[in-house]
Amino acid sequence: MSIFANATLKELGKLLAGADSVLLFSHVNPDPDAIGSAMALCLALRRQGVRSFVVLDEPVPRYLRFLEEGLEEAEETGAGLWGSPLTTDPDVIPDPEISLCIDCSEDYRIGERRTSFARGEVTAAIDHHQAKECDRDYYYIDNEAAACCQIVYQLMREMDWPLDRKCAELLYTGLNGDTGCFMHSNTTAQVHRMAADLLEFGVDINKVNVNLYQSKDLREVRLESRILQHLELFADGKAVISAASQEDYDACGAGPEHAGQVIDQLRVIDGVEIAAFLRQDGDKVRGTMRSKTAGNVARIAGEFGGGGHIKAAGFTSELPMEELYPRVQKAIAAEIRRMDGAGEASRGVR
Repeated sequence: MSIFANATLKELGKLLAGADSVLLFSHVNPDPDAIGSAMALCLALRRQGVRSFVVLDEPVPRYLRFLEEGLEEAEETGAGLWGSPLTTDPDVIPDPEISLCIDCSEDYRIGERRTSFARGEVTAAIDHHQAKECDRDYYYIDNEAAACCQIVYQLMREMDWPLDRKCAELLYTGLNGDTGCFMHSNTTAQVHRMAADLLEFGVDINKVNVNLYQSKDLREVRLESRILQHLELFADGKAVISAASQEDYDACGAGPEHAGQVIDQLRVIDGVEIAAFLRQDGDKVRGTMRSKTAGNVARIAGEFGGGGHIKAAGFTSELPMEELYPRVQKAIAAEIRRMDGAGEASRGVR
């Protein structure tokens, strides 16, 4: 296990549970794991009497809104709080005792909420992305964990905090999302054991899978169709890239939020090892990349100020699309050559 930490999970749990208030910050463009891990930990802390909220940079993505169901009239917790813990108000607790990054550890990944995060008397991070340093007072980063939800689950078990059906649903959704419905190579025996434990609480698998993978807005389907028409294969068919412009959004009555999952359709093309998708989002461009086997897209994302996992990474750039697009292609082509060279070396090809 590759753990980078200056505190144990038990120590972190005691720190959080002993606080008066905790604000949790997931990364920008939150995915199922970011939302699931943050909500589950926040609800657990509320039950310990801690005033806590999850601060997002934008409203929860449409396909993840089901995670708030059942919390509208939720029972009062020991912290005297009701309802969903999600908010876009960075001042919901003006001066939190602890600011916690979850499913991220670096400032750039929390975007415009950095000022709010810095108000915390103590800062902390729980993450599973690769990191060599962490500018937080307390941190626990396990880059071999399949999902941040896996770490939160371990934390709750070590602290003997009770699990219920809602927390199990949140944790299962995050685990499902970051393993690609248990299809990615990070799906281990430990992942399956955790999933089995969570299902014992009555998690509705069909509900989770339908919302994550089978519930798209018609605008999203139309936009994806346009994006797929734009796709470009390169690097001898081992890479694919596509993009979405404001013109594409206007043609479909859509917006950047409707293009978030098309990367998975690009990746399925036979022979493709690395897929990339760029989408215009106001005056910025957001990039998402995936790899199938040996390609390190986190390394590519790092060249553009981003990061993530070896097989799933992203970045946000202020470069114009017409300048960024060829640069990303060039970086991907270099990674493909690196992959090919490593493959030849392993086979003894000279």
